[in-house]
Amino acid sequence: MILALKQLLRRPVYFFALVLVMSTGLGGAVSLYAIADAVLFQPLRVQDADALIRVFQTDESRTARNGWSLPQIKEDLRDVEAFAGVAHFYDHATYTWSSGSEVRETLAGGVASGNFFELLGVKPFLGRLLQPADDIRGGPVVGVLSFEAWQSRFAANPQIIGEHVTLNDRLVTIVGVTPPGFSGVSLSRRPDVWLPVSSAAGMAMGASDESRFLDARTLHWLDVVARLKPGITVEQARRAMEAAQVIPGENEVYPAAALAIPAREVALSRYGEGDAAHLSWLLLGLVAVLLIIVCADVAGLMLVRAETQRAETGLRMSLGASRGRVAMNVLGEAFVISVLAGAVGLLFALAMSRGLQQTLVSDLVLQNDFGIILNARVLAAYGIMLFTVSLLSGIAPMRRLVGTSLVKVLAGARQGERRAVNLRELLVVVQAGVSMVLLTTAISFAGALLDTLKVDPGFAIKNRAAALVSTGSTMEDSLAVYRKVLRNLRADGRVVSVALAQTVPVSQSGFRIGGLAPQGYIPAADENIVIDVNSVSEDYFRTLGIELLSGRDFDARDFSEDGDGLTTANVIVNRAFVDTYWPERPALGLTIGGTGGVGTRLTVVGVVGNNKQRSLREPPLPIIYAPFTQLLTREMNVVVHATSSEIALQAIRDAVRGTGAGLSSGTGMSLRERLDVFMAPDRALTLLAVGAAVFATLLSVVGMYGVAAYAARQRQREIGIRYALGATRPQITQQFLHRGVIVAVCGIGAGSLLTAFASRYLAGTIAGVEQSDVLAALLAGLLFAVVALLANLVPVWRAADVAPMSVLRDE
Repeated sequence: MILALKQLLRRPVYFFALVLVMSTGLGGAVSLYAIADAVLFQPLRVQDADALIRVFQTDESRTARNGWSLPQIKEDLRDVEAFAGVAHFYDHATYTWSSGSEVRETLAGGVASGNFFELLGVKPFLGRLLQPADDIRGGPVVGVLSFEAWQSRFAANPQIIGEHVTLNDRLVTIVGVTPPGFSGVSLSRRPDVWLPVSSAAGMAMGASDESRFLDARTLHWLDVVARLKPGITVEQARRAMEAAQVIPGENEVYPAAALAIPAREVALSRYGEGDAAHLSWLLLGLVAVLLIIVCADVAGLMLVRAETQRAETGLRMSLGASRGRVAMNVLGEAFVISVLAGAVGLLFALAMSRGLQQTLVSDLVLQNDFGIILNARVLAAYGIMLFTVSLLSGIAPMRRLVGTSLVKVLAGARQGERRAVNLRELLVVVQAGVSMVLLTTAISFAGALLDTLKVDPGFAIKNRAAALVSTGSTMEDSLAVYRKVLRNLRADGRVVSVALAQTVPVSQSGFRIGGLAPQGYIPAADENIVIDVNSVSEDYFRTLGIELLSGRDFDARDFSEDGDGLTTANVIVNRAFVDTYWPERPALGLTIGGTGGVGTRLTVVGVVGNNKQRSLREPPLPIIYAPFTQLLTREMNVVVHATSSEIALQAIRDAVRGTGAGLSSGTGMSLRERLDVFMAPDRALTLLAVGAAVFATLLSVVGMYGVAAYAARQRQREIGIRYALGATRPQITQQFLHRGVIVAVCGIGAGSLLTAFASRYLAGTIAGVEQSDVLAALLAGLLFAVVALLANLVPVWRAADVAPMSVLRDE
């Protein structure tokens, strides 16, 4: 190995280039692999995660994933033979925390059964976790902090155990801290504090009367996780639930069977969208692409160097060096390069880790920045990557040098040369083909992103901001708090207009109501009309600049203070609703009723323009806007139009101060920032695709340049003779470019075929990406052709700068 290192140091530029190419490629590959590994293979940091399942109520199609009521869990799920234990929880609560500041803060919260942590096999970092004795109706409320909240909100105070904190105006005794990274059985949300279900259901659901959340069989608000007995499969658990007749009765909302799904699968997406898993498989594909490119490029560079060593190697073999010794020297050089590149690549990966996590999977709860890389599974995979690259990159030059004959070298024989050149060119074709795939993907992603950014969202963005306000009160007291916040903002001279809304566009939040029956509309057979509903205050449309097309806006007469849960109310619909259900009729005065026994009668008093609700690329979707007093919640968005977005945010903070409400951390931002956050995943994927394409293209350029430079140097004698016979430099350059152009064209053709195959998996990765993007493929081919031409032209043009007399004199 020392000899190999000395030989490499004789050519420091070549050595540095190899280490740089391999380290950046491997560092990028292991960074991406670590994220995919954390999402796909170890999403749950609990004991024996493979034995955990999530249990849902489902519909006839078995696609719905609905929760359970507490009586159902106790009466129907506790005695299933296949379960070693069953626990329940709710992890979407919000608690207002009186931290001593003027504006009360909010904590992401959850409630869990007393056996929740024991079932998951989680050990406390500090103190103890929830126990069955804590989960007693009417008992004192105890809480368990997450490690992250303990550090960020409570300054990692080791004396926190036994102290009291005020959550939603109730004293909670802190009894423990969870281990770092624990997020329950979900990657999408990590509660800052866990409370027992039986003593804190009212706090979690914002109700003064918590008995209905504990006693009502038809109120399905809890999620269920179960641990299978040893040797029991998910399918056996499903059959065991059927045998135990875990099927809701005829009066239940979801009259179908229970659904058992592995907890690992649900951790990525409760509702089965699979976006995180899709991204992870895309990252694994990119890891494979990077490794292929690195192997091909390093092998190509080492093969070019091997050609320059043939004479020396032939001399050594004639003096007694064995073929095995020559082979070991080549593999030793590859090993030394791999070790150094591996160390540099690991440092590179650690430096990239935080940025990649924040851009690619910022909405998921993963381990700490370095933790996803510095674990046995990822480091073992990195070792396999290093070994594979080292071996594959060293085989071609090893075989070339082992077959060297001194007699043929001295005689200038070119026997076997054709095969070696073809091998180098084949490696270049592989790199070019893969680079074409990445270039096409990057151009397609960038084009789709630009198209998305040009879409009119249907609402005004400039000088507007929004923040989520949590009252921390019961539903009965929340209305007074919201009214006070609105009064404070309307009295602020900096504010142009203000409104409340349950959902602010564009966001993934919101809810839908099913079983609706627009007046006069005849639904298709088995059609269940499900429509987005947003509860808003007066001035909502004026604040967001949404056009009122006909009728009137909401006013004081629409906002009674004794809302009946949206059974009778005046509502406003958007243009898409009218186009869908009443295309030939004036909408004003028509009603929206309920089917299936749902007592609903909503009267349309206005029609507004369409706006994007969940995606900038979605088609116009029907929306019903209802008075917020009819669908009151403990959290509402405050939207403000002011002289600037910064002033709007400050006005919200000033208005909330002293009202008893709190601002949910991280939600206060301008509408422009909200759009930027919403588009962040698409931007991240586009940036990743562009970066990978640029990196792959640069490596391909290095490969093409090396092959062209070597071929040109090998034929300088021929070039000098052609000059002597009257050939011009452009003529010689054109002739020598011929083979390089053929290699590039072959690479472009191979890349086009690979792109056609890969496009079916890339379609829909970001909004607007289609399966067949001919324009992106043409632009990628043209761009790569220009780059390939330059990569071949420069070394040939330089090699053609030879004096014919010097060549003839050598002859």
